[in-house]
Amino acid sequence: MQQQAGTGALDDSLKARFPGQIADAVPLPEPLDSPELQLEGLPIEVIETAHTDTLDTTSLHVPDLGLIVSGDVAYNHCHMYVGDTTTDSRAEWIAALDRLAAVKPTAVVAGHKDPTQGNPPTILAESRSYLEYYGQLCEEALPDQELFDAMVNHYPSWVSRQQFLILGLN
Repeated sequence: MQQQAGTGALDDSLKARFPGQIADAVPLPEPLDSPELQLEGLPIEVIETAHTDTLDTTSLHVPDLGLIVSGDVAYNHCHMYVGDTTTDSRAEWIAALDRLAAVKPTAVVAGHKDPTQGNPPTILAESRSYLEYYGQLCEEALPDQELFDAMVNHYPSWVSRQQFLILGLN
């Protein structure tokens, strides 16, 4: 966060898109001393998930609720930002999904979602399948439009069909 805040990214992109809505001074959080927080005496575990749709992502696990707040690791019926991924980064992302699934959550709140879909734990496997299918199509070296069409056809009810998500176009 400190690296991004120091590059002028806020001024160059976000402030331009959201004029008057972002403060001039943005306070940044301090790094945690441990991988666990306490809220009202109950633990919240921080799960390092490494590279998913961006660098150095994390998720939260609330064991007492069976809850995962996945951030950018899992998407819920929303086309995933995969255009900038590689075979290796997709494997890392899949490993992150597997780490979250290993705690056997009863609910998963996604950072990107179709709000009509609730918070089912099945989104972990669905996100994994999406990444695997995208990887298979990449191996076929499809032209961009065919790759985009194949993803939309395979996931027709998923929201956010922007080509830059799937193809990494600017």
